[in-house]
Amino acid sequence: MVEGAYILIALVSTASAEVFTNSFFVKLHGDGGRDTASLVAARTGFDNFGPVLGSDNEFHFVHRGLAGARTKRSMPHTRRLKVDPLVQYAYQLPGFKRVKRGYKPLNVENLVPHIKPERDPTDPYFTFQWYLKNTGQNGGKPKLDLNVEAAWAQGVTGKNVTTAIMDDGVDYMHEDLKYNYVSNAINLTCSIINQVHRETWLKYL
Repeated sequence: MVEGAYILIALVSTASAEVFTNSFFVKLHGDGGRDTASLVAARTGFDNFGPVLGSDNEFHFVHRGLAGARTKRSMPHTRRLKVDPLVQYAYQLPGFKRVKRGYKPLNVENLVPHIKPERDPTDPYFTFQWYLKNTGQNGGKPKLDLNVEAAWAQGVTGKNVTTAIMDDGVDYMHEDLKYNYVSNAINLTCSIINQVHRETWLKYL
């Protein structure tokens, strides 16, 4: 008896989770036909959306007065179709309940689980560049940075990368830039724009 009660509860729970649409499958007696289907749809308050897979007696009906998704079947609408003398069978079509899925935030460990940089760059100013590696050194949120360590761990470097900087005064004689500055890469085709912003290209070798 207890086992039967559990089965009944499971069936009720499954039924309550179903979703029903405002679409109905309708099968007519005999050959039916589109004109007959449209006649049945009009006098029962439905719209005939056409035959199912080109059938002559099976049609897709929609009732605009019903919600597109509901948890209970509409027995009155189903009964209205079934009592029509031209209808052999009518069934309210179920829908699907979609559950929004979450996501797992990415981090260096997820992207590169087995390869990590052996040490931080030797640049003495690296610890001040929070946008590269944010440890909260400036009062910000740790790890809220560009996540470049994941790229470094995969062996990605700046070799053979050309960077264009729109600026009005790059110190191209700086020790880090003067040997990598490409002077002939400046675009002088638009003098009006270049009066405000001169294009400076740096090539990191």
